[in-house]
Amino acid sequence: MHRRAFLGLTAVVVLALVVAGVSRHASGQSRESMPRVGMLTPAPSATAKPAWDAFREAMKELGYVEGKSVAYEYRSAEGQPERLPELAAELTKLPVKVMVVANTPGNLAAKKATTTIPIVMVAVGDPVRVGLVSNLGRPGGNITGFTNLSGQIAAKRLQLLKETIPTATRIGMIGNPADPNALVQIQDAEAAARKLKVQLRLFTIKEAAQLEPAFEAARSWRAQALLRLNDPLQVSLRARTIELAAKTRVPMMYSSRADAEAGGLIGYGVDPLESYRRAASYVDKILKGTKPGDLPVQQPTKLELAVNLKTAAALNVKIPQTVLVQADQVIE
Repeated sequence: MHRRAFLGLTAVVVLALVVAGVSRHASGQSRESMPRVGMLTPAPSATAKPAWDAFREAMKELGYVEGKSVAYEYRSAEGQPERLPELAAELTKLPVKVMVVANTPGNLAAKKATTTIPIVMVAVGDPVRVGLVSNLGRPGGNITGFTNLSGQIAAKRLQLLKETIPTATRIGMIGNPADPNALVQIQDAEAAARKLKVQLRLFTIKEAAQLEPAFEAARSWRAQALLRLNDPLQVSLRARTIELAAKTRVPMMYSSRADAEAGGLIGYGVDPLESYRRAASYVDKILKGTKPGDLPVQQPTKLELAVNLKTAAALNVKIPQTVLVQADQVIE
C-alpha cells in the first residue's frame, strides 16, 4: 500500500510539473506572439503623456489589453528632434508590427527608417506638401494616418486675429522655422496676410531659451499682435508663452482651445487628442491585415475656437461680436 501510494503521489507530482511547464510555455508563446506597437514622439514624455494615454484608452476600447493582447514600445526624443532618426531605427529593429508617430519631424524620420513597417501618423500638418504621402485619398506605401491641417489653419488663425484686433497692421509669428511643418504654415499665413494687408515677421524659437528674446524682438519691431505657429515646442512652452504675452501686453493667437483655457487670449484649432484617439482604429485595421496605403489620410472632424474674456479684459481688448458668435467656448 505504501509503495502504491508513493507511486500515485509521484505520478500526480510529475503530471503537475508537466502541466505547469506546458502552461508556462503557452504563456511564453502568447507573450512572444503578442503584436508590438511602436510609439514615437519628438515631444517630452510629460508633455506627450495625455495624447498617448488617449491612444491607449482607445485601443483598450477596441479590445487590446496591454500586456495581454498588445505590447507598446514607447520612444520619446524628449524635445531633441535630432534623436528621432535613431529612435525610429530602434523601433524598426525590435521589430514592431506598426508604428504610431507624432508630428511632422517624427514621421519624416520614421519614413526614412522603414518602407515596410506600417506607419500611422498623428498631428501632422500637411503630409502631402512635406512629402510623407502622395495624396490623401489613397496614400499608397506604408504610411497613412491623420492630419491636423495646421498650414491651412494658420491662415484662418491670422484672419481671426485680424478680426479680433482690426487695427493691427504689424503681426509677428513665433515659431521654429526648422520644423518641417513650419514652412507650410508660414507660406499660408503670408498668403493670407497679403489679402488682409498686414505685415508679417517671423521671430524664431528653436529652443526654450529663445522664447523670451523672441518676445523682446517682437516688441522692438512694434508688433501689434502675435500668432503662435504650431510646432512640437508649443505645448511644452505653453505656460511660459502665455506668461510672456501677458507681461508684454500683446494679444496673441494660439493653436488650440487648451491654450485659451490655460490663459491665452484666443485659440483656434483641432482637439489635440482627437487624432491619437482615432489612430487606434487604424492600428486595429492594420493589425487585422489592412494595408496602410489603402486607408485614406483623414482630416479633423471638428475645429474649435475658444476665447478667454478674462485675458481680453486684462489686455484691454474688446472681442468683437463677430468673433464671439463663432466661438465654441467663451471663458469668463
